[in-house]
Amino acid sequence: MYSFIARQPIFDTKMQTVAYELLFRDGMNNAFPDVSPEYATSRIISDQFLCIPVPRIANNHSSFINVPHQMIINGLGDTLPNEKVVIEILEDAEPDGPLLTCIKRLKEKGFKLALDDFTLAAEWDAFLPYISILKFDVRNNTLAQIENYLQQRKNLTGHIKYLAEKVETKEEFEKYREAGFSLFQGYFFCRPEIIKYK
Repeated sequence: MYSFIARQPIFDTKMQTVAYELLFRDGMNNAFPDVSPEYATSRIISDQFLCIPVPRIANNHSSFINVPHQMIINGLGDTLPNEKVVIEILEDAEPDGPLLTCIKRLKEKGFKLALDDFTLAAEWDAFLPYISILKFDVRNNTLAQIENYLQQRKNLTGHIKYLAEKVETKEEFEKYREAGFSLFQGYFFCRPEIIKYK
């Protein structure tokens, strides 16, 4: 029996790898299969954190893992190694009271938390004090929209790192680096790489 996973590097301003986002795959086809996010996350955790030493996946870098709303509520995030994992809260998560309670608890336990494909919605303001990384999809929002959002929330985001994802050109990388982004991800740097384990 084989396990498959794709990893996509996350780079710093010097284009050095500092982390990997782990992406579920069910074979050598480098695309997300037709499964639920909950199934994908549970398989990543069981296959990659219970069966395979983490350094073989991420080379001792942090691993970014998408964890759906209900799985955070159910405490799945608590089972991960907080020193090796960044928990990504998905863009379709409901910013409700139960989720906020769980995010506070995870932060207190030493986890780093990221808002994935962040939508600039004001409903997330209460979460920002507990968030370490905001991931902005540069295909969905312009730099002007992002900067306007951040300018209005300087008192809430001073401790947060900004990650530009889906960066596809050198010009985009340089533009967002000059705007104060410190983390980058996208096809300009590297496409996801599939790893197969027995």
